[in-house]
Amino acid sequence: MLAGLDSNIVQMYKAFVSAMENKLFFEPTGACAEDLYMKLVQKQELKSLYNHMRRDYSAALQDDAQQVLNRMLFKPEKKVILNLPEPFNEFMDLILKCLSELPNYLAKTIICTQSPSQENAF
Repeated sequence: MLAGLDSNIVQMYKAFVSAMENKLFFEPTGACAEDLYMKLVQKQELKSLYNHMRRDYSAALQDDAQQVLNRMLFKPEKKVILNLPEPFNEFMDLILKCLSELPNYLAKTIICTQSPSQENAF
C-alpha cells in the first residue's frame, strides 16, 4: 500500500500508526495522532487509505475510551467497585481524571467516522 510513495509520507504514516499504538492522540502537538491524521488526509496519494486510517483511528479512540471506563468500573482484579476505596478523595480524583479524557476521544470518533468532506461541517 505504501510502496512507491514519497518517503516523507511513508514516515508520517508510520508516525501516525505509532502515535495511535502509544495512545498519543492529542499530545504532543505536531507528533500526536490527531495532527498526523489531519495532515495525512490532505495527501491525495493516500486517498485509497483514507477509510482504513479513519477506521483505525476511530477504533483506537473508542478502545481507549472503553479502557478508561473499565478502569472506573473495575478494580485490577476485575471485581466491580461497590465500596469506595480509601481515601474517598483519591477515588473521586481518578473518576474526574478519567471522565475528562473521554469527550475529546468520543468527539473525534464521531468526526472520524464521517467522510473527509463532512469533517469540515463541524
